[in-house]
Amino acid sequence: MKRINHVQVFAATVLFAVILMASCAQAPSRKKMPGYLNAEDFEAAYPFKTKAGRTAEFSLTASDENLLFEGSVQKFVTVPLPDPSFDLLVADLIEQYKPYAATMIAAWVKQGNQGVIFDLRNSSDEGTSATCRVEKPGEFSLPVIFRWDAGSASRANVFMTLLMNTPGFNTKRIN
Repeated sequence: MKRINHVQVFAATVLFAVILMASCAQAPSRKKMPGYLNAEDFEAAYPFKTKAGRTAEFSLTASDENLLFEGSVQKFVTVPLPDPSFDLLVADLIEQYKPYAATMIAAWVKQGNQGVIFDLRNSSDEGTSATCRVEKPGEFSLPVIFRWDAGSASRANVFMTLLMNTPGFNTKRIN
């Protein structure tokens, strides 16, 4: 018969007590971030990265416009972008969503949308326009119209170049 070693029993009991006490003890409180996110001096020119109230400054509103296009009246969604101070934000959004653009456009066209107009004019002049066709064979073919005036011609060129360089579909200027 084996003798019980009292030292081993004592060590096992102490170890069990330590484990039991450690598992019942509360964990130390987590460190929290300081309140920098609400500080006024951390405001930047990027409304989406600061206070929610600033997003009203960058409001993408859209309206429907019926337009005679290729012999039939089609419903276009018109997005006015007259303020060049938000072009960097728009370009950032375009860059962020480039990988998903073809999928998003296909879903948008399946909802019955027939075309989009980006109106960059910052005056009431009729200005100039250019039409591009965005296509993914077997999925969608969408006319995209850019409108601009003399003051926004360079902006129109930048946005058309961004569209032409978006992967996942073919874009060609048709006028």
